[in-house]
Amino acid sequence: YQQCMVITELIRQTGLPVKTTIVPTMRETSGLAMSSRNLRLSEQDREKATAIYKSLQWIKANLKPGNLNELTSEAGNQLIKAGFSKIDYISIADASSLEEVVYWDGQQPLVALVAAFLSGIRLIDNISLTKD
Repeated sequence: YQQCMVITELIRQTGLPVKTTIVPTMRETSGLAMSSRNLRLSEQDREKATAIYKSLQWIKANLKPGNLNELTSEAGNQLIKAGFSKIDYISIADASSLEEVVYWDGQQPLVALVAAFLSGIRLIDNISLTKD
């Protein structure tokens, strides 16, 4: 998602006559985002890796206006319990600017973003929180 937003902004800044079309993340049947990095995971780690998507779904299911720190904190706890060794970030951000949102008014379009390490492999994922 972040890469798509950076490319979209570069196109806007350069004025190129190009339009980006952002499509949903392709996922394995387990929910794991498809990535060449997944090939480096053992079968057991591939199962553990599904915790990223599950934590994102948990954030979406529990999203409500107000302070969002508890959501990101609990999602981090879920990843640590699943076996992730390090979390780079779990962020809820404005869907357009990618600025972190700590307090949500219930209207602003949001996206949840995660980057975390499992067996030394950095995995990333995201989910739109306010659009289906």
